[in-house]
This record gives sequence, structure tokens and C-alpha cells, in this order.
Amino acid sequence: MKYFLKIFSLSLALCFCWGSKAIANIDSLKQALKIVKNDTAKIYTAIQIGEALGIFEIPYWDSLAKKSASTNYTFGYAYSICNKGVIALQQGDIGVAMDCYEKSIDAYKKIPFAKEVNDALNNIGYVYVFRGNIKKGLEYYHQSLKGRERIKDYKGIAESYNNIGFVYREQGDTAKAMSYFKGGLKYYKLAKNSIGIANCLNNLANVFLDM
Repeated sequence: MKYFLKIFSLSLALCFCWGSKAIANIDSLKQALKIVKNDTAKIYTAIQIGEALGIFEIPYWDSLAKKSASTNYTFGYAYSICNKGVIALQQGDIGVAMDCYEKSIDAYKKIPFAKEVNDALNNIGYVYVFRGNIKKGLEYYHQSLKGRERIKDYKGIAESYNNIGFVYREQGDTAKAMSYFKGGLKYYKLAKNSIGIANCLNNLANVFLDM
């Protein structure tokens, strides 16, 4: 059976852009990068370019993290170091990924109402689950869920429910898995996220088949 697990939420949005409008936007960002003088504005523009081009390279985000740290740009540092962690995890370097996520969380905590801290908590939860420490993984998943509920991040809440449901499904706890998948479906509907709705419906169908 195939179960969908949303691992990374807002850590790195891979937006491979096609078409004249998208290309024009990237060109505008590159032009802005040449013009802006403020260090913070330069870093933020570089982050936008990284997202628009789907740059999945550690040196790019590591460089932005270092520049952000040297200019005391907390958001730029937290966002960039978290993206570095995402890539490190994809490359199998769990130690670097965990270090990046923890640094990202520490930085985000300095920013009032930064919802991205919940994404970093979610990613740490995934690493613990991946390594077999289910109890610790669930603790981080629930921390992420609580933060997302506090700011009414419906898409994030749905992702948390789906991740937790996946863990219970793997443990054979069908009742809890069903409950969380249903919760995920509810919030994906509130977020009007069609892909998330489809994934949750697929997960629910697979659980029904296993009953």
C-alpha cells in the first residue's frame, strides 16, 4: 500500500517555473538583486530567487545563512539554514540536517509569530520517526501541530494530522490512524488544498482496505 507523508512543509518551496510570466518574474528578481543596496533586502531577494529556480544545493543556502548571520538578519538565517537541513536530509546526512533544524528553531523563536518554526519542528519529528524513535518523533509532531493550531494554519494543521496518522498506521493502530487522517482531510478542505485532500482520501482508503 502507498501512504503519503508530507515531510517538508515550508522549508523549501521548489517552484520550477515555466512560461514567459515565470521567467519574467525571475528576471525581475535578478535585476532587483543588482539594484538593491540594503543587505537584508539582497538576502531576501536571493531567497526568492532560490525558491523560484528551485535551487536544491547546500552551498547556495549555506552562503545565504552565513550572510544573514553576519548582518543579524534572523529570518534570513532561520529560513536558509532550514533549507540547508532539508537538502542534507535528502542526501542522507541526518546529523547535519538535525543541527540545521535545531539552529533554525532557535532563530525562529526570536521572531514573534513566525509560523516557520512549526515547519522546522515537523522536520525534526520526521527525522526521529525515520530513525525509529517514534516517541520522540511524535513529541515534535505534536509541538508542530500545537503551534499551527495556535495561528490557524489550516494547511499546516492538515499536514501534521497526516504525519501523525501515518505513524499510527505504521504501528498498526488503525483507530488512531483513521482519526488523524480524517482530521487531515477536514483541514485540507478548509485550506482548499486539492492535492492534500486527494492524499488523505488515499490514506483513508488504504486503511479501510487493511481492516
